[in-house]
Amino acid sequence: MIQKITYWFFSVVDAYMHYKYGSRKRKLFIGHPEELVEIGAGYGANFRYLEPGTKVIAIEPNAGLHRILRERAQNFEIDLVVYEAFAEEMPLSEASAEMVVSSLVLCSVKDPEKAISEIKRILKPEGKFIYLEHVKAHNQPIIGFVQRLIKV
Repeated sequence: MIQKITYWFFSVVDAYMHYKYGSRKRKLFIGHPEELVEIGAGYGANFRYLEPGTKVIAIEPNAGLHRILRERAQNFEIDLVVYEAFAEEMPLSEASAEMVVSSLVLCSVKDPEKAISEIKRILKPEGKFIYLEHVKAHNQPIIGFVQRLIKV
């Protein structure tokens, strides 16, 4: 039962996020490399914007999301490698990533400065860091309420 509720919840969230941010994300991912790192990959919300066959190295500390992440990767034909790790301490080599993606994640990172430092560390000199972040929704009571519930 909990699994069905979880899938339903993420389906609703995914539909809303695609509606709200889809056009921006499509632009951000144009010409993305064949391999990229995504911090806080969550349930795979960005997979729909990637070319089939893209290798995503997902940094996702919530092991409870890994199953959904893997299923969505399969649905979108994404080659997925998942690390149960935090953005502040990524188990990746220095200068190893052509692109790092952060999408609505930095608000939940305990130490954003350390996370940005790690992103710089793993990016190749010519690499790209693409991000889409948000602030607290003060003018949108329902979204603000949900953010407070999940401590965003």
